[in-house]
Amino acid sequence: MGKEALKSYVLILLLITSVLQVGILWMRQNYGLPFNFLSEVFSSQKTDFTADGSEYFKPSKIVVSGGDESHWIMNQGSNRYALLWKEIESNYIKSIFQNNLQPASSVPYSEEEWGKQVIKNAVVADFKTNIPTPLLSWFYKISAPPFDEPAGIHKLAVLPREDVNNGITLYITDDSKIYKYIFPVQLGWITRDGYKKIFEDIRQDESLRKYMVIAESDYRNKGKSPIAQDILMFAGASLSSYEGIRSVYCEAPEAFTVKDRKNPSELENLSSLITAGEKEVYDWAEDVYGATVFKNLNNLYKVYGDGLLEYKYIGTPDDSEKSSVGSAFEKAVEFIGKRKNLFSGANLYFSGIQTVEKGVYEITFDYWVDSVPVFVDYKSNDRDGVQLSHAVTIRANSKRVTSAWWIIKRFEQGKEDKYNINFADFLDNTFTDYSKLKNDKDFFISDISISYSIQPYLEKQSMEPVWVVSAKGQKNYVYPMQKREGG
Repeated sequence: MGKEALKSYVLILLLITSVLQVGILWMRQNYGLPFNFLSEVFSSQKTDFTADGSEYFKPSKIVVSGGDESHWIMNQGSNRYALLWKEIESNYIKSIFQNNLQPASSVPYSEEEWGKQVIKNAVVADFKTNIPTPLLSWFYKISAPPFDEPAGIHKLAVLPREDVNNGITLYITDDSKIYKYIFPVQLGWITRDGYKKIFEDIRQDESLRKYMVIAESDYRNKGKSPIAQDILMFAGASLSSYEGIRSVYCEAPEAFTVKDRKNPSELENLSSLITAGEKEVYDWAEDVYGATVFKNLNNLYKVYGDGLLEYKYIGTPDDSEKSSVGSAFEKAVEFIGKRKNLFSGANLYFSGIQTVEKGVYEITFDYWVDSVPVFVDYKSNDRDGVQLSHAVTIRANSKRVTSAWWIIKRFEQGKEDKYNINFADFLDNTFTDYSKLKNDKDFFISDISISYSIQPYLEKQSMEPVWVVSAKGQKNYVYPMQKREGG
């Protein structure tokens, strides 16, 4: 080997060594925890996740109405729920968007007008929030909304026997108007007789509890309460008013409580969990509020022992002017999907979306456990004191998630006790604020539900069912349910 060739090899070796050394120093300076630089350079492992959002595009509630003061809730895990939702989504909603169908008619939304539909022979679905048309277009892979109205879908009602020409009638509300569509029954769709058979089977199923709605009750006739007409109420005799409901135990992920902050492997494990296996190295610290903080040039994570995960993008700000709601939703779903292993025993449902600033959207999700929603009223225990009303709150644009707050829990069902679900008993005896609030002209009850309630700052807790009253434009009211003595 000649001297010149030897010099070349030595120079190449020195160059490679220099690059490696600079890389190691750069990573330590900017991130802190000493991950192996070579694995960062040569590793091809990464967390891949495809976000289509379909699992979140589902009603929070499907109710079958018999048309005679009889209403039954379909459990979200049941075959009936799946059958009815598939029919509504695949045949009716998809047809509207993909074929640019125009409504046959529309009327301004009112509680009374919507109440007229839900008391008929119908299948009623409630999404808990108004899903905007641009987001629905994204679900159906349409580049732009094909129409201006409806502006979204909050609730819908399928009336299989209303049309005199044997079509299927669909009512949709976006909280502004009620839109009416009529679909000729096509091959493979559920026919009028098919719906009749489904309704008859449900009526004969003794495992399903029968409800009324406010539109059928004295609360409508006597004007006792400014209250949504489609709220379900059980009004049985006192002895049959008790329903078996399980308590639910929940706890934060064990890894969120760092036992030894001098143990690199424990910190690396936690970092890998919350960053979804990113092959980056984070500087870490404990802040004055007890949170474990992971930080690099672009990302900041805070982990609290009670399960709260906070994230903030701290890199160069994006130009969000041209962001679309669909792309932002995709980023939010991707953020959740990469970390779904952090919670268990519950499902997440899409519960709200609003524009924070041009091109930036705040998207929320909440838990349900065995079809029972989980209520959140949480204020972060730090200098910002962020008030959280949802299990997951994500702000995103088309390029990335810009900030997120997620109360992460693992749920396990506990023992069953009997609780009083009688609506009149609740309104007259338990809802202690009602007598005062009902005289407030601005007070309006948009929903009353049986829920579980997460208490802030607790690593572990046992949740018993509670009543949650949602007042439009006001705070939520939470009351314990009356438990039968002796179980």
